[in-house]
Amino acid sequence: MSQSFNSDTVSPQLVNLVGVVALAIATQIRDATETASGQSASAPAALVLIHRYPEITVDVLGRYLQLSQSGAVRLVERLTQKGWVQRNRGQDKRFVTLSLTEAGEGVAIAILRERQQQIAQTLTVLTSNEQQQLSQILTKISSQQPNIGEQAEFLCRLCDMSVCPLDVCQDRWAELKKT
Repeated sequence: MSQSFNSDTVSPQLVNLVGVVALAIATQIRDATETASGQSASAPAALVLIHRYPEITVDVLGRYLQLSQSGAVRLVERLTQKGWVQRNRGQDKRFVTLSLTEAGEGVAIAILRERQQQIAQTLTVLTSNEQQQLSQILTKISSQQPNIGEQAEFLCRLCDMSVCPLDVCQDRWAELKKT
């Protein structure tokens, strides 16, 4: 999906500002989700993904989080020991699926809420019109990102898919609601 471009047509100041804002927001999201869960690294995203896909397997979860098989197993073990995740026998008895316990659901919802609040707080400096303009710009930029398969799940691992304006996310959300 890489397109040829001339970096001279993009302002170096704009590139720098986008980089700073992207890292600042990413740091705020990481800090908020880690605080909400009391866990670091991939644990908050794992809880959100299991919340989204209540019959996900350890293997698929690991791929969505870009973890090795052993890393995914250790992560699931940690979340199980916390009482947030339970292992279930899938319809195909060869596979174990994951689901959240009631406590795990509460933590996943808290993670999503904290992420939402952190980003919203950052955007409060913008007027309603500026927020609308930014939404249009970000939708245009986001539509150029990988939007299928594991890469999309990795990028969207902490997203609230139900409110995403991207067509691909709305399609995925509609499919999820059918099950």
